[in-house]
This record gives sequence, C-alpha cells and structure tokens, in this order.
Amino acid sequence: MKFLFLLWITIRAILDACVWATAVWCLLYSFTSILWLQWFWIFLAIHFLGNLSFRKYISTHTQRDCGSYMRLESKLVGLSILSAPIIAVIPAAAAILLLSFIQVWTNLETHWLHTFLFVTCLVDILLTVRKRRTMALHAKAQLLPRRRSVRPQGMAPGAGFVAMDVAEQHYGEARVGSPGPFDQVPRSAQKSVSGSRSRRIIDV
Repeated sequence: MKFLFLLWITIRAILDACVWATAVWCLLYSFTSILWLQWFWIFLAIHFLGNLSFRKYISTHTQRDCGSYMRLESKLVGLSILSAPIIAVIPAAAAILLLSFIQVWTNLETHWLHTFLFVTCLVDILLTVRKRRTMALHAKAQLLPRRRSVRPQGMAPGAGFVAMDVAEQHYGEARVGSPGPFDQVPRSAQKSVSGSRSRRIIDV
C-alpha cells in the first residue's frame, strides 16, 4: 500500500506540473521562447522537491492511513479536473473579450484557446490549494486518535484513568470525611479540655 501511495504522489506531481507548465506557457508564450516541455520539467522538479515531506508521512502513518489519504485525494483531484473547465467558461469568455478590446493598444494577438487554458489552469490551481488544506486537516484528524491512545509501557488499557479516579476519590475523602486536627486528639484529652473550660466559666 505504501508503494501505491508513493506512486500516487508521483502521478499527482506530474499532473500538477502539467497544470503549472500550461498556465505559465499560455501566459508567457508571446514574451519568451521557452517551450512547454521545458516549463514542465522545471515544475516537475519543484513538485518532486516539495513532495519529499511525504517520506515523513509514510513513517508516521499506517498503511490504512496512506490508503485513506490516497482515496480521498484522488477523489478531490478528479473533482477539480472535471469542475475546473466548467467554472472557467465565464471568466475565460470575459478575459477573451477584454483582451480583444485592448488588442488595439497592446498589439498582442488574442488566442482564445490559450486564454481558456490559462483560466482553466488558474481555477485548477485555486482548487488544488483548497484541496491541500482539506488533506492537511484530514492528516491531523488521523493523528489525534493515535495520540489519545498512547499510554505508558506496561500499563493496561484504562489503567491510567482508573488510577486517576482512585486518587481523586482518596483526595476527596481526605478533605471531606477525614478527621481534622482536633478530632485526632484522644477523647479523654478532649473531655479534660472541655471540663477545664467549663470550670473557668463557673469561676468567672
């Protein structure tokens, strides 16, 4: 399962590199001579360096956690790929009209396909940022039950809570039901003290 998880991280890095390369190439193709494939290799290296942190994730999570993470993220990636072109239709149309209007002053030819691809990739990048926040919350939620279940070595499950309850119970009994300093004095001494007090009162 962990091998499949690493394979999925690699596939996701390739997809992200394609999106970033397309967005940058569509934006700068009129100003630079850098090809799309060159942008792709640049962003692929950046994403591979950014995904090195998943080595720690594999060492601190179980195979079940890796499978759950992979299933959830694959669903979010598929959803973003399907929804990005639909969301980008109206913004892309507005951008094409704006670029066609200012073409007289900029002397830049407007390509509707490049504009649509750029807006679509931009929407996908924004959805990816939201997706990563969701995955970060999911990873933290997986660690919380594990931290709560950690107990000292050799202690039975629930023993720590039982010992705490017993300690609190003894502490409450010591405060409420235990005899005070005066009660710990022998009864014969208490009688003598009370008798001496009564004699003093009679003498007065």
